[in-house]
Amino acid sequence: MEKIIFFKKFIVTYLGNKFLILTCVVSFISAVLEVIYIFYIYKLSKYFIEDNTSINNLYFYLFVIILISLFKLLIIKFNFSISYNYSFILLRNFYLRYLNSSPHSRFRVQNHHISNIFFDGSNSIVNQFISQVSICILSFSSTFFILLFIIYKLDYISLLIVLLIFSFFLIFSKYTKNRIYGNSSSISSYFKKYNEIINNSLIAYREIILNNQINKFVKQYEYMQYSLRKLQAHNQFLGNSPKIIVEVLSLLLIFLIIKFTDLLSVDIIILLILSLYKILPYLHNINYSYGEILSSYPNLLDFDGIYKRLSPDIDVDSNIDFKDNIKFSNISLNYGDSIVFTNLNFEFNIGDKILLVGSSGSGKSSFIHLLLGFVPPSSGSIIVDDYHLLNNFSQSWGRNFSIVTHSTFIFNGSIFDNLLYQDSLSDYFFYVLNLTGVSSLGDLNQIISEETLSTGQRQRIGLARALLKQPKILILDEAINSLDYSSRQFIMEKIFADYPQMTTILVSHFDVSGINFDKTLNFSDLLRYD
Repeated sequence: MEKIIFFKKFIVTYLGNKFLILTCVVSFISAVLEVIYIFYIYKLSKYFIEDNTSINNLYFYLFVIILISLFKLLIIKFNFSISYNYSFILLRNFYLRYLNSSPHSRFRVQNHHISNIFFDGSNSIVNQFISQVSICILSFSSTFFILLFIIYKLDYISLLIVLLIFSFFLIFSKYTKNRIYGNSSSISSYFKKYNEIINNSLIAYREIILNNQINKFVKQYEYMQYSLRKLQAHNQFLGNSPKIIVEVLSLLLIFLIIKFTDLLSVDIIILLILSLYKILPYLHNINYSYGEILSSYPNLLDFDGIYKRLSPDIDVDSNIDFKDNIKFSNISLNYGDSIVFTNLNFEFNIGDKILLVGSSGSGKSSFIHLLLGFVPPSSGSIIVDDYHLLNNFSQSWGRNFSIVTHSTFIFNGSIFDNLLYQDSLSDYFFYVLNLTGVSSLGDLNQIISEETLSTGQRQRIGLARALLKQPKILILDEAINSLDYSSRQFIMEKIFADYPQMTTILVSHFDVSGINFDKTLNFSDLLRYD
């Protein structure tokens, strides 16, 4: 019952009542057409058996049967269109929520959990869940209307036969459903481990080959793949078994009744067989779809949890424009039980050149995240020109910054595309390209990627991208440490000289002798700064 309640809330929350209404209307139309189809197939069968119907009636029956078949094809197409359109809407809304969620909430969700939604199991599970819900509703509607038709047209003996066959199906379905759900939980677990193996292989390729770990990863891959495919094949077998077994039992039961009794007339037998012929596949669909819906529960639970943790609480109303001074007042920052720093006091003015130093893990990156508004302080306040930064990220505050990190991301595209430059080309554009050395990389229209550039070349593009924005505050987080000493000195001196009003914050482990900074914040000793 807990799962049924969750599925109901999931559909209402993420798909809306319109999805259910559309699906039910389509299912109702399909069910009515199915009953009409059975009736005219029955009429057509009687024509061949009794041979007392005019040829005009025969043509009419054929025409109706063909017309209904065409309508059924259109309904099936429309039903699947509904499923995939709503799947598209759901995943698009998730994507928009991710992009519009605050950095605070994104830090609460690991990147591989997000990628799983788009690329791995959850994506297909969402598609599968929505389509199986549609199939289940459609099959249930058709089964219900066919049963009503049987009750109306057949006698009590026939109805008893149908109920008996229905009971057979429920018994076998109950057994297989429990087995399928148990296997599906294992499949979900294996799938997550399989994704971890693939991700680790892609990320740590060099470490794997250098440490002779190829055989280990191959064995893990083979084991997970074999386990996954074995369980999936077993579930396919279990899902199809009830239909086949009940079909055989149904034919056997009808044969015995015909052989040893005279309870059923020819008309009743024809109508009964036709009804069973149509109803058994629908029962199979209900059983299979219900099993697939249940098996999607763990993934949908993950989807729901991640969606709720991605809170779109970005401040879009404030207008924060850095003009004079930024002050960190008694700032403390904790990640759970881990204390990053306590009672940090630091301030700087517009145009200041600031150096952040300290050992790895001392809090330099956390300071940057606080300044950007990516994480809120545990206590204390950050004041920008007498304006207190709120605990949620502000779009207008983010426009004051450009940040370049050690691992500059490169989009698959041209050099020009990677500069993210939207204005018309100007002297300043070419000045930045010369300053950062991007002009030496060749034609701006050549296609580049992460694999075609060295770390230093990626950093040059990242720096050019940042300077073209003309920010109030430029943050260089280990941004040019892959360049040679003379290039680093040249770039820093030019930035300091040509951008006197731009606050520049450098996080670095390389030698900065010869570069004059206005202030230095040493995270190894937070009580001392110059």
